[in-house]
Amino acid sequence: MNPRNFIILAAATLATVAGAVYALHEQPLTRQALQPEEPVFPLLQERLNDAAKLEVVTAEGETVLSREAGVWTLPSKQGYPARENGVREVILDLRALKIAEPKTRKPEGFARLQVEDLEAEGAKSRLVRVSAADGTVLAEALLGRQRPGALGDASGGVYYRVPGGEQAWLAAGTVELPEGERAWLQTDVVHVAANTVAALEVLHADGSRFTARRGDAETKAFEVTPIPEGRKAAASKTSKLGSALAFVSFAEVAPASEVDFVATPNRSTVTTFDGLAVTVELGEAEGELWAKVSAALAEDAPEDEETRAAAEERVAEINATTEGWAYRLDDHVVKRLLPKIEEHLEEEPKPAS
Repeated sequence: MNPRNFIILAAATLATVAGAVYALHEQPLTRQALQPEEPVFPLLQERLNDAAKLEVVTAEGETVLSREAGVWTLPSKQGYPARENGVREVILDLRALKIAEPKTRKPEGFARLQVEDLEAEGAKSRLVRVSAADGTVLAEALLGRQRPGALGDASGGVYYRVPGGEQAWLAAGTVELPEGERAWLQTDVVHVAANTVAALEVLHADGSRFTARRGDAETKAFEVTPIPEGRKAAASKTSKLGSALAFVSFAEVAPASEVDFVATPNRSTVTTFDGLAVTVELGEAEGELWAKVSAALAEDAPEDEETRAAAEERVAEINATTEGWAYRLDDHVVKRLLPKIEEHLEEEPKPAS
């Protein structure tokens, strides 16, 4: 082979190798490229059940979750329960991460992978730390960008770096972190299915009352009182009254002791056909309406033992969640809980011209 042909062949070979290296590092993960072996957090694998604290820190702020008596809570929300499944999923995902391959050691490359120090300008990394009750750190890393799996492949990866470390890594697995404290909270307050509601009784702050009742679940429209003389209720409007407590969640939560439930005596009680009575009191704090929720067995609850037992169980479940807490509800939920008679009447007949 003459020198000229040798140089051409060497150049072509070098280009092929360079292309392969680029493809290995830049294309989505494939089962061939990703051969996970060692766990990223071996101590978390060994002591999974010891996890008692989860911290997520970003450039915008910090979220801390703590496990007390087996329940995950947010200390910043006075210990209100977190979404148990959400916390557990994050910790299990961290435990499942496996070391895939080393990536860049260049500090300027950390930002591209979003594993830069939190103090860096425009930092997008997320510091995640799991600790045991005795303070032992079971897992800690700056998590960066997710790297998708190959088309049609469920595998994936996430870039990470040990705080202060000089090496960025790619781990096999993914970790989805909720954003902001509210996303970690168990925001569901109460749910009373619309088709189970027998009555809605409302007392407004101005002393006016609103009552809606129906005889059975098959009757869609409610009979409402008091109706002004000469007016009629609109069935299409009253049929929606059963949804007053359907899928109620909160926008914010605080201890009930911090809200004045005397100055603004708005009250709404929903009663079901099976004997459940849920009362919502609305008080005011800093110009906003907050709700206090409690449940009880209805005065006219069915005598059937099985039905009463089921209702009593629902009462206990609701009170276990809501006792001692006040909730700031979205405006549309407050509107459902405090209906006015005028909103459920047919249009006034226009005077003859």
